[in-house]
Amino acid sequence: MKVGITRSKQIPTRWIDQGASSAIRLAETANRYEAGRIEMALKEFFTDKTNWQKMLKNDLDDTIDLVEEKWTLEEHLPNDILDQFSENDEIIELNYPVLRYPEKIISRSFDKTAIIEGVLEGIKGQYLLFEGGEVVNIRKHTSYHIDLSF
Repeated sequence: MKVGITRSKQIPTRWIDQGASSAIRLAETANRYEAGRIEMALKEFFTDKTNWQKMLKNDLDDTIDLVEEKWTLEEHLPNDILDQFSENDEIIELNYPVLRYPEKIISRSFDKTAIIEGVLEGIKGQYLLFEGGEVVNIRKHTSYHIDLSF
């Protein structure tokens, strides 16, 4: 589980970019300051970092009930911002075009290898997944000029 701050206009784009398998809206704030207060209140319970290797292996914890977790977290929010807590309990399920998830992750980068080639088996979040467990974080290479051939 992970808690992150996202502007409404970025939903579900940001969740997809992060590689989330499912998501629920926790709160809706008027500004970044209030969102930061919520984030600080929840920091001791949840990280804002993605365990990217588990995410790429699709190693999911199916025992987590997002609605139950959400309402448990309400107790940890400052009283003066409880009115920003979202009543919306809709769970968004996100699916990715992946033929096979890797068992072992081998991170590749254009910083170290000029040519990365292989059979593309999927895309999850900002990662391209190649056969043999090789992965490329394409966001890391945003300003690069890349020639792609099939």
